[in-house]
Amino acid sequence: MAQESETPAVVLDGQPQVGGEQIDDLRDELIRNRAALMVSMTRLEESLASPFGRDADAWISEVAASADVLRDEFRRHVETHEGPGSFHEEVLASEPHLAPRVNKLQREHMT
Repeated sequence: MAQESETPAVVLDGQPQVGGEQIDDLRDELIRNRAALMVSMTRLEESLASPFGRDADAWISEVAASADVLRDEFRRHVETHEGPGSFHEEVLASEPHLAPRVNKLQREHMT
């Protein structure tokens, strides 16, 4: 159980997190978010690849809806992995020897 004197290193669903169980929750959330991101990318690819036949408006609506879902999932991914209180910050706080790898990943995401 977390003590009041501990400083939370991670925020998950708006709640400060301390300790192994919360870190496990964060890991599980990261896995779910990544899976949702992959599903939304696949859905957009499938929408773009589908023939629009006689109803171009329906095809455009489907592509737009798929793109909206992908945008939302990507935003969630960035917030969970890279934003304040994110997984990257937790890794840097708990495993400082991994800083070069985290920094490289962050630079790659900026380009």
